[in-house]
Amino acid sequence: MGILVLGIDGLGPEGLEKLSKMGYLRSVDFIARRYFRATAKTCFPPQTVPAWISIFTGVNPGKHGLFSFFSTSRGRVRIHTSLDVRFPYVFEILSMFRRSVVLFNVPLSYPFRLLYGVGIPDWLAGDGRIIVRHEKKNIIYDIVKESIPISPALKSVLGWQKFADILEHELEIRRWVIEGLLELGYLENYFIVISDLDWLMHSFYHTIIKGNIPKYVEKVLRKISSLIDSIIKKACKRNMDIIIISDHGFKVYNKIVFVNTILKKLGLARGFTIRRVASRRKSRVGLRTLRIRRKSSSEKILEKMFWLFQRAPIPHNIHRRIYKMVMRSNIRLFVDSELSPVFSLLNIPAFFIGVNRRIRNKEAYVRYTVKMLSRIRDRHGRRLFSLVATREDIYWGPYVRRAPHICIFGSIRARYLTSAILMAVPIIHKTTNYHDFDSIFIAKSEGIVWGHVGGRSIYDVVPTIYALLDIPIQKGLDGQNIVNKEVRYADHTMRWKIASRIFVKTLKKIS
Repeated sequence: MGILVLGIDGLGPEGLEKLSKMGYLRSVDFIARRYFRATAKTCFPPQTVPAWISIFTGVNPGKHGLFSFFSTSRGRVRIHTSLDVRFPYVFEILSMFRRSVVLFNVPLSYPFRLLYGVGIPDWLAGDGRIIVRHEKKNIIYDIVKESIPISPALKSVLGWQKFADILEHELEIRRWVIEGLLELGYLENYFIVISDLDWLMHSFYHTIIKGNIPKYVEKVLRKISSLIDSIIKKACKRNMDIIIISDHGFKVYNKIVFVNTILKKLGLARGFTIRRVASRRKSRVGLRTLRIRRKSSSEKILEKMFWLFQRAPIPHNIHRRIYKMVMRSNIRLFVDSELSPVFSLLNIPAFFIGVNRRIRNKEAYVRYTVKMLSRIRDRHGRRLFSLVATREDIYWGPYVRRAPHICIFGSIRARYLTSAILMAVPIIHKTTNYHDFDSIFIAKSEGIVWGHVGGRSIYDVVPTIYALLDIPIQKGLDGQNIVNKEVRYADHTMRWKIASRIFVKTLKKIS
């Protein structure tokens, strides 16, 4: 029978309601109305990498060790891979039990450490190869060999209309591949993530909820909806258990709060610098390894001129234009992290605040920063931040100290989004589509009670998968299973660590 875990990136309860009323995602809406459904809270930050890892490991980032897309060391920034994840994925444990799995575009599953079945790399994997480890390898490979991951970086190169044409064509190929895999009865458990909807939502969510959708976006939406409907129908035909999950939802934010500007006004951040982000292009378009260049003398002069311009009394719409120009360029206006005791990390948007490594009494700075930022209100008396908390208040586990000292998120109710860019004003008015903490959790199984349950957690997905497949639930998970039966518990981590080390050693020998 097996199980289908269908991940739809960026689909929140509000987005599902709006799209289903327009005639999209009918299969998802059908299951949500007739079987189990809940609004699931995602992890912090509500971002693709930490959220999907939390979904497929069943633990918070303090236990799996990844808090963002990137790893920084020696002035270089690289994208995380599966080798950085410090807790076993559920599909790795299934592979250990010789339960065949299909991994299709699962974020940060590549390279595939433990795999019995077929692994198709996600768009973050760059030049990742399709891996098939199964007795019927040739038949499977004939189906999956046409699959080519597509990167959202293409849309900034080609523009949305041309990118939409490529997406349409790729979605047709993807549908053919996934339908073919679902026809193979000896492949039992499917983990499929659809990322395309998230890419659309980032650019068009505010128009989608209003119903003013451009025609080229409508075409892509129809293709995505058709693909998802096809996957669900095939799974229902095989009488599989179905779990539909998302990593986060979307909200329309209408103001941007510049955290470093506020920290500077509080005397916690100092200096000004222009960071120029250089890239090394690969043969294929995708996310690239980034490095920060040292400033030249001309750039130092440019810094001073730009900062003087920023301090001049200029209209609000000019500040908005400056911000727009910065975001479209390869420069980032930032505080001087060497001089600043406290500063927001250069993520867009800003999720974390760090304390300078040279500061001795870090705890005092953390407490003071949290207290001051929590008190700030706008002119209407609303909080600027719905979340300002220490990392120990948000995470738990052996890797909490890998996280930056303070977690921060703009006020969702007041529609404030945070940014680490340094500007002359603390707030500008700008409509932005970005994530929130509400995701969907929908399930169809005889072992799961039907109906609308209310609030759950994304951490509940993995223990539910174990329970549905009658495998002892991994000890130390942060969620609870929603299956109505007695379950067993076991610790699979030692066996997983040994197998992972063998894979890493083999990978080093090959490379």
